[in-house]
This record gives sequence, structure tokens and C-alpha cells, in this order.
Amino acid sequence: MSKLQTTNYKLQTKSGFSLLELLIYTAVLAVMATVIVNVFLGITKGRGQFTAESEVNSNLRFAIEKIGQDIRSASAVGTPASPGGTTSLNLVMTTPEGQVAYCISSNMLRRQVGVNPCDSSSPVVTSDKVNVTCPLDVCFTRFENINSNLPAALGTALTIQISITMSYAGGGSFQYSATKTTTELLP
Repeated sequence: MSKLQTTNYKLQTKSGFSLLELLIYTAVLAVMATVIVNVFLGITKGRGQFTAESEVNSNLRFAIEKIGQDIRSASAVGTPASPGGTTSLNLVMTTPEGQVAYCISSNMLRRQVGVNPCDSSSPVVTSDKVNVTCPLDVCFTRFENINSNLPAALGTALTIQISITMSYAGGGSFQYSATKTTTELLP
């Protein structure tokens, strides 16, 4: 071979990735996959927490409003029975619908019409995704404000305080609880 022929030889290169390039691409893809998985996990956790809060709050609002409606239409409240801040786990009243009783049984708020007492066979007011309890074991408190300067029929104001705590029982690792306390004036 002549000198001229040896200089015309070109180096043949193979197309593809070097080991270093392959390691860099793999590291970049691993970082991107980790970020994407963490974003999806955060979205799922946020959605689950929102579901827990929504379930508890909607059940709490509904229960308080239903009890309030019954108290506002009641002509008499039997339990808690006596004035002066008497407390009870049950609420029994006379409404146009008949005798209505509220109680907490098996971690559910129950409403019984016509039959007293309320028990675990009574219809449920709350969903099975919440547990219902009373803060400090006091759900219903009776207050009477008596004005001795007015006739007896006009001088007594009966108020029932309702205090209920609900916590999420829908499963998963999501925890949420809320307490609502309100008062209703008997007409």
C-alpha cells in the first residue's frame, strides 16, 4: 500500500450511546419518574383528606339542622327534663309529628318517632362513614331563662344546646373530626 492510500482510511464509528450517556439518561428519567409519582401521591392524599372533611362536615350540618328543625317545631321537651343546665345523651320532644327522640347508639346518631326510647334499631340520621360522639359525654343541655316580671307563659324561654362530635370512619389513613355546638330556642 502506498502512503496515499493509508491516509484515506477513515475511522469507522458505530452509532449508539456510550455508557456515560446511558447512565445520565437513566438518572434523568429516574428523577422525573420520582417527581411524577410524588405529584400523583400528593393529589391522591389531598383528595382523600378532602373526602374525609367533606363527609364529616356535611353529616354534621345535616344532623344539627334536623335536630334544630325538630326543636323549633316542638311544643315540649321532655329530656333533658329539668332546668338549670341539665345535660343528657338523649333528646326527647313532642312535635306535630309525634314524640321524637334522638340518641347516639353504635356511634351513629339516631332519630326515633313515636316510640321512646331511641335505641340501636332506630333509623339513622348520619352516614356509616362517620362516628358520632358527644364531647365530654354531653350532647344536649337544657337552659331556662325565667323573667319573674312577666306572666309565667311569657316569662320563660327554653333553650336547648346541641353539641356533637363526628369523626371520619370511611377507611384509609385519612383522619378528620369536627365538633359543632349550637343552641335552639323553643318557640
